[in-house]
Amino acid sequence: MSKIPAPPASSKKSKVVGGNINNDNNIASTFNNFNTGFLKLPDEQSSHRRLLADELKTNGRRRNNSSSPSPDINNADEDDEDAEEEEDEIGDLRVGKLRTNGNRLMFNNNNSNSLRPNLLEEGENGLTNGCSSDMMDISDDDGREGWDNKMQFFMGVISYAVGFGNVWRFPFLLQKNGGGAFLIPYLIMMVIEGVPLFLIELGIGQKLRTGPVGVWNAIHPYLGGVGVSAVIVSYLVSLYYNVILTWVFYYLFKSFSFELPWINCPKLANGSNITECVESSTPANYFWNREAINTSETIGDFGGFTWHMTFCLVFAWFVIYLCVMRGIKSSGKVMYLTATFPYFVLTAFMFRSILLPGATDGLRYMLTPDLSRLWEPDVWLDAATQIFYSMGLGFGGLIAFASYNPVKNNCKRDVLKMSLANLLTSLYTAFVIFCVLGYMGRKNFNSCIEKDMSLILKVAPKLYKNMEEINGNITLEEFTFYLQTDFRDSKFSEIINHPSYKKCELGDIISEAAEGTGLAFVVFTEAISQFPFPPFWAILFFLMLMMLGLGSMFGTLEGVITSLNDAKMIKLSQPMLSLLICASSCLIGLVFTTQAGQYWVSMFDHFAGTYALMCVAFFEVVAVIYVYGCDNFVRDLQYMCDEQIGNFWKITWRFISPVIMFVIFVASIFKSFTKVPEYSAYHASTTHQHLEPYPTWAFFIAFGMY
Repeated sequence: MSKIPAPPASSKKSKVVGGNINNDNNIASTFNNFNTGFLKLPDEQSSHRRLLADELKTNGRRRNNSSSPSPDINNADEDDEDAEEEEDEIGDLRVGKLRTNGNRLMFNNNNSNSLRPNLLEEGENGLTNGCSSDMMDISDDDGREGWDNKMQFFMGVISYAVGFGNVWRFPFLLQKNGGGAFLIPYLIMMVIEGVPLFLIELGIGQKLRTGPVGVWNAIHPYLGGVGVSAVIVSYLVSLYYNVILTWVFYYLFKSFSFELPWINCPKLANGSNITECVESSTPANYFWNREAINTSETIGDFGGFTWHMTFCLVFAWFVIYLCVMRGIKSSGKVMYLTATFPYFVLTAFMFRSILLPGATDGLRYMLTPDLSRLWEPDVWLDAATQIFYSMGLGFGGLIAFASYNPVKNNCKRDVLKMSLANLLTSLYTAFVIFCVLGYMGRKNFNSCIEKDMSLILKVAPKLYKNMEEINGNITLEEFTFYLQTDFRDSKFSEIINHPSYKKCELGDIISEAAEGTGLAFVVFTEAISQFPFPPFWAILFFLMLMMLGLGSMFGTLEGVITSLNDAKMIKLSQPMLSLLICASSCLIGLVFTTQAGQYWVSMFDHFAGTYALMCVAFFEVVAVIYVYGCDNFVRDLQYMCDEQIGNFWKITWRFISPVIMFVIFVASIFKSFTKVPEYSAYHASTTHQHLEPYPTWAFFIAFGMY
């Protein structure tokens, strides 16, 4: 009979039942009845299993037919030798290592880190059948690099999850969806959707210790597409996400000057101001649209490269390459800075902005709940969608980070801590942002009122001779009251009906400035120009954005690089593979540095990271809970975390989370087809943004990213 090769020596051995000869047949029977486990064994592994079972049965019969050994003082030693022999016989299946065969993950018998339950271990109730994950023989001696310590992992995940979305998307959703009322659906969705999926990604990555592609391929070969989809989404998102980081670098470089370039309008050679800047809402708005990105008026009008942005893009990818070229050994050190520095800057801005006039107006607008909005489906859809961006779910970065953890690590506790930290960060950021928005809103509101007051001189010149006389007879508050209370019989009725009249609403003015890139590169830069010594605050602000962008890019690219490394699809060293990915991304990203680049960033943000992301997350839950099995996964977590997994997790995984994600996906698709997608285009003639529908050719590119 063929000899089953023995495994290499391992420093970590489970207690194997083998001291009693009569147990051999039970062992083989138990082994043959093994139907569950983390991985479905390939055909050659099944043959190996049957061969082992036959070997054990034959050995059992041979030993039972032999004469009983005479009592001897060396009997115990012989029993020990038998136990070691049995250990050798089962070693090949107990110690496996993932390898790739085409697109399918297999096992090499040269690794002590088993990805399946140990088949012949002795538990509290005797011999186990391999179904209980808390009896698994799992070690970390697989040659895979790991985090230096637990804090480095924590900082890495926080740095990855907390990004640009926490700075401008969350505050925008707050003001859009009823202020403080939005926190109710956001918290509910976080508990029943975000946190459970967070634990699935960390748990599955920590258990299998491989990248996003290898994880799903290991559960079932047909699920490999889930990992591939996650890698593609991560790659597409990294293309445009790094362009935002490019803009940050440009503004950071421009901040190193005694006078910020966006404070005043530039002048022509004859000393006069540029007309477009004068007619623009603010010099900061002109600087963004004309000096920084030099935007065109349509998405199809590329207009050539904006060269200073092209150089900044190359520089941004070079910085990222230096940080990821050696995996977590290089990026892990940087993450201490990218995770903590933004909090110091936010705290500095908090103390400064809370003292600004109008800060309380912004906070009041942020926290005042409009509970009637809770009946609108879009509010719940926005809350559920924001969870994906805020926690970094579905990209594969969390799986990649968790794969560098030791197997015996309480990932459940990690999930709860990091989810709470992410929530508090979003609220803290929104607090600071709305203080600044309140200040800018009050400033623009007063300016709006003064423009309306100047109408009195045109409409009713006999009432007042000049603005000083108006200000002496009526205050801004009184004037606002009369305008907002439409007295048709009063002298103010003519002003209200005048075509130049603009109704001034503080809430509307605040809400107009609370969305997207305009918040960071227009509104915040304008607010900073009102601070004492503006360059100092500008440098701090853009350094904070730089750290947020770098941290998120590390996690996004880690999912891509780890997957390619683990699958051995491209046989290159870590530095060369990182160089290939960064260089190719930089070349493709050149389209974002054209004059139409802003519109392409908007299109990628809307299509590349929305629908595909939700689809990936849905199939992740289905793969783990319904293909692998919820009970098996719970046992794995209990083994790794050394604590019980309650019914809350099982119910949300089995029913609530998949239903919610399916509803979100269907609702998002339905919403996109019932309304023609549009983008915000800048028109130089009016110096304002206008919504334009995407051209037909852009639809094919956009839907190709679904």
